[in-house]
Amino acid sequence: MFIALSTEVASDYHAIERTLVQSCVQVANENKWSIAFPQLAIHNMV
Repeated sequence: MFIALSTEVASDYHAIERTLVQSCVQVANENKWSIAFPQLAIHNMV
């Protein structure tokens, strides 16, 4: 995944990354899509 953001939000990098991962996992779960590496989802949700 690649996302381009302005330097103005650089200090929020980690929060944005967590939100993106959580959103992707949520959408996958809602659509019953399998995640190729489910351990990544568990790791990021902790």
